[in-house]
Amino acid sequence: GEYRIISLAAFIADVLGHEGNCPFIFDDPITSLDDDYESHVVKNLCELSKDRQVIVFTHRISLLKDLENEAEKNNLASESIYISGRDPKKKGVPVDIPMSQSNILKSANSMLNEKIREIKNMDINSPEYEVQIHYICQQIRILVEKSVEDCLLNGVVSRFRREITTKGKIEKLSNIEQKDCSFIDKMMTKYSYYDHPQPDETPLQEFSIENIETDMKEFVDWLYRENKEFLFLTNASRKTPKELQQKMSRLGLDISEDHFYTSALATAKFLQNQAPGCSVYAIGEHGLYNALYDAGISINEVDPDFVVVGETDDYGYNHIQTAMNLVNKGARLIATNTDLTGPIEGGIAPACRAFVMPIEATTGKKAYYIGKPNPLMMRTGLQMLNVHSSEAAMIGDRMDTDIVAGIETGLDTVLVLSGVTTRESLKAFPYRPRLILNGVGDIVG
Repeated sequence: GEYRIISLAAFIADVLGHEGNCPFIFDDPITSLDDDYESHVVKNLCELSKDRQVIVFTHRISLLKDLENEAEKNNLASESIYISGRDPKKKGVPVDIPMSQSNILKSANSMLNEKIREIKNMDINSPEYEVQIHYICQQIRILVEKSVEDCLLNGVVSRFRREITTKGKIEKLSNIEQKDCSFIDKMMTKYSYYDHPQPDETPLQEFSIENIETDMKEFVDWLYRENKEFLFLTNASRKTPKELQQKMSRLGLDISEDHFYTSALATAKFLQNQAPGCSVYAIGEHGLYNALYDAGISINEVDPDFVVVGETDDYGYNHIQTAMNLVNKGARLIATNTDLTGPIEGGIAPACRAFVMPIEATTGKKAYYIGKPNPLMMRTGLQMLNVHSSEAAMIGDRMDTDIVAGIETGLDTVLVLSGVTTRESLKAFPYRPRLILNGVGDIVG
């Protein structure tokens, strides 16, 4: 092995010593099980890719994940292409993200509604039928393995990720019950039949598509019970997720702060992506300021890149005058959300759009609004939940932000009549939610 390493190093050194940027193609560059060695190889491959194309063929998911993470860390353009190795009809062909890397609930539903239905229409006496039964059993085993990481262990650890992630996740481990473990054991034992050598005394296992379909329905039901992810999306920019978590705690709801995503966080993320290291003149409360600071965005009242407007209790003439002049000098106008008013105890109060309108009127410039119903905030929420829009529902109390955002993003929509929109005001809108409930307490029913 040492001779090959020296030869490869000499070859690369020789090529790099000449002008030109010919691509490198590496076929499975890692055979060692040494994590440190793999890490060094990943760093070197990414360094090579700064001035030439580097193509890596590998079956090691851990290497792929390390390459993706290192590329993202160094702002290097990268693309992962998956080649099918199991599906008899697609072997060796580029495919979508494999089941072991995709959303587990989406994959399980796809298998139940598409692949199993396809096999049920086949002739059970054909050779292809047995091949497809074999294949789907292997895929079910992969799904069950993934459910241990994603559901039982809530993503705390993963076979293909070095880091252990505990924030907002570890408390769910206490919900694991013996019946969950027994169910996983049963499914793993049954669907490992084709993938692992069996003792001679193991009874012959016969799989019918009807039996597989029954097991998959039970598995999907279990996933739904274990895998209900949720996120509170709020247009309010005043408070931090920690403060919202404490507010819920005072109401008797134990919810971790990573379940809250505010328009302030969405605004900071937008600016960070658009103009890393930019500066802003901000009108708002500490929820907005904290989000901006955490995103590496500085406050600048002289020549900022952006004017950012949220909600505040001390909004006044000086804010309008300063913002107007800065926008006229070239600063771009950003608003955290489109809410014109918001509910308070005893009535309503002006909200973000009411604060932005004088600046728009005096400058002739229209603000870009970040929060709901902007699909930008919705897509970020779906990414945080790691789900597709077809698998998620938007539950809200405002037709003009929550429900229209859900409709335009392709989510199921549920209006609760415990907030801004009433049955009477609902009639003014040309669109409708799928469900209307009196309050969130009716959701379970």
